[in-house]
Amino acid sequence: MGKDSLIHSPLFVSPLPALESLSLHVDPNYDIDPHLELPEYFFSWRFSPPTKLCHLALHGCYGGPILAVRNLTSLDLAGNLYIVNRMELDQHTFLPIISGSPSLVSLSLSHCEFPDRTQLSRVVPVKLPELKSLRLMDFCGFPGFPSLIEVPAFEALSSLRISTHWCPDFLVHAESADGFQLSYDAVSIDGLASDWLDVMYNADPSPAFVRFEGREVDLKGWGQYAAPPLFLLVNAKVLEIGASFVKLWCSDSGKDLGEAGPHLNTLCLEVIEGMNPAVARSVEELVMERFNKGMPLEKLERMRFEGTSEEVEEKAERVWTKFRAGLNIDQYLSPL
Repeated sequence: MGKDSLIHSPLFVSPLPALESLSLHVDPNYDIDPHLELPEYFFSWRFSPPTKLCHLALHGCYGGPILAVRNLTSLDLAGNLYIVNRMELDQHTFLPIISGSPSLVSLSLSHCEFPDRTQLSRVVPVKLPELKSLRLMDFCGFPGFPSLIEVPAFEALSSLRISTHWCPDFLVHAESADGFQLSYDAVSIDGLASDWLDVMYNADPSPAFVRFEGREVDLKGWGQYAAPPLFLLVNAKVLEIGASFVKLWCSDSGKDLGEAGPHLNTLCLEVIEGMNPAVARSVEELVMERFNKGMPLEKLERMRFEGTSEEVEEKAERVWTKFRAGLNIDQYLSPL
């Protein structure tokens, strides 16, 4: 079924003035134009605007602004996963629909792309002061994002969690104390770092809690990019590092993590059986280096996980107790 037959079907030509929520997903497994772009006049919205519409989700069928749609609180746009050319969100295709809904509470974008920031130099971004949830998935970077959208809630981000994922490799989740949530994915350590800088281009958040966790991934092949993204740790007071990252960042030297910001006072590590003995030496070096720089840690603790069984907790505690007993660092910690 092609675009013409689809948009002239009874479903799309009947006005729906009382519509409050619409989710439309185009299944690419069917014979539909892979570049399907539903026009503004579908659902006869140009003549009978859906004034009660709050939630709109378009997957695989958004081609540009639907000017009749205004005052949304939730918007979910996804490009077609099965085509190479991603849906581009720019001042022509994306800004108008965002401008008409400045009170958005939830925004989800996936399998799309933003133009380079230089192509949007004269564009004034739309401020979204009510936004509580922002999800950006399956992008190839976010260079033009801050030129289109301004999110005041970024300034209040207080916690940051980076977890290893299957595809792509990393999932980044940030939160603020008042409930705002940001999620995006990245294909590498350097990718999650550069993406953070792009998204936060007009903001200066200070996450005081930073956590790295998840399955083990082979990061050593990335060379210098396997180093911890230190700028994410500048304002961290609590840093938690899962076993896969401990083995990567603490196997040779604690120098990199020793450069973390001056506010760091608590370091939590996940230690597992069979871990390289070099990890213990590196942790000692890290603690001593921060002490010598006048930035001593107050606490070195075991990293904990929610939902683990009592048996797993007991084993983790035994492994940690043995590991901690072998560290000669107490004189370099400065508890309050």
